Amino acid sequence: MILGTGLGLLVGAVGCGQPFEPDTRHPLWEQAPLVLAHKGGLGPYPENTIPAFQWGLENGAHGVEMDVQRCATGEVVVFHDYEVDELTDGTGTVTEMTLAELQVLTYDYRDDFHGTAPIPTLAEVLDALSGDALLDIELKGEGATTEGLEAAVARIVIERGLQPRTIITSFNPFRVKRIENEHPGLLTGLITGPELPWYAESHRYVDWSMTDAVVPFTGWTDAGYFRLHEGYPIIAWFEDEDIEDDEAEYGRLLRLGVWGLVTDHPFLVRSLIDNPQRFNVW
Repeated sequence: MILGTGLGLLVGAVGCGQPFEPDTRHPLWEQAPLVLAHKGGLGPYPENTIPAFQWGLENGAHGVEMDVQRCATGEVVVFHDYEVDELTDGTGTVTEMTLAELQVLTYDYRDDFHGTAPIPTLAEVLDALSGDALLDIELKGEGATTEGLEAAVARIVIERGLQPRTIITSFNPFRVKRIENEHPGLLTGLITGPELPWYAESHRYVDWSMTDAVVPFTGWTDAGYFRLHEGYPIIAWFEDEDIEDDEAEYGRLLRLGVWGLVTDHPFLVRSLIDNPQRFNVW
């Protein structure tokens, strides 16, 4: 676990080394503030599926955020949970199941979905999306070592020439730093939030990861956080149940100057950005 086996290594390293210079000239930032549909957005299709991503793009998002991990047969699959039990009609751990076993499952966490869609591979998702969609690929996994996920994702992105419109993100600073060391041409983002240790909010923690952007939970994202991480593009995130008034919170974040928002409601955020006077955003 990153909060176990990797903790001593990280705490020792956070105080050492030279500050990392984030990439603020990447082509992806040209569209900021970015609207990234969280798992495709809270629409009529199961999360992290191709129809969900297409729905998000059709409803105002510049791009989509997706979660990836490797299954037992080595493919990179797009699925959030480590186990399939809560989201599908199956049982088991993603990393211990074959692609064939995963793709026969049916999403059953809601009963109002439009049709069914299989758990996709990352390659299938990237090949299905439109040619200008931005891509936020979140690497799952808490270990300090690697099982090859970073290399596999980098290969899939680079083979398709998608570096100009891709950011690879993770809660795991070891994964982010590994991408930066092995594939410095890829844009990265370090996700932070309240379930992480106290030092995850610190500037040294962010610097150590060598990330290009910081992706904090909305509850951490205030003027003080911007000052603490000056020089880093900031992309804020929250899930629908975290906030009582989505519109007010999105407006607050946009006024702060976030470079992007990972949102369940891409249409609402795009409306705020496109009509700032009407919604008193700026």
